[in-house]
Amino acid sequence: MNEVLIGSLLAGLATGVGALPVLIIRKLTHKWRDILLAFAGGVMLAATLLSLVPETLSYGNLYHLIIGLSIGALTLSLLEKSIPHIHVESLN
Repeated sequence: MNEVLIGSLLAGLATGVGALPVLIIRKLTHKWRDILLAFAGGVMLAATLLSLVPETLSYGNLYHLIIGLSIGALTLSLLEKSIPHIHVESLN
């Protein structure tokens, strides 16, 4: 149980540290913002494909994987539509 808490804490701290450069550098061009977002998306996609998918298949089967990915995509879509947010372009 302690390993889970420590791992979760370290993951959360790493996320915060990764966001610091973007918060410090206020004058990012649209091009660099797109590059940073694409890099972050690529890292998350790699983590999913190289770690989470094989582990899911080792514990369950393809149906569990498809159901989990579908629920995740649906949840993110609903959150994107229901939570108010400010587009970065409107801040410039």
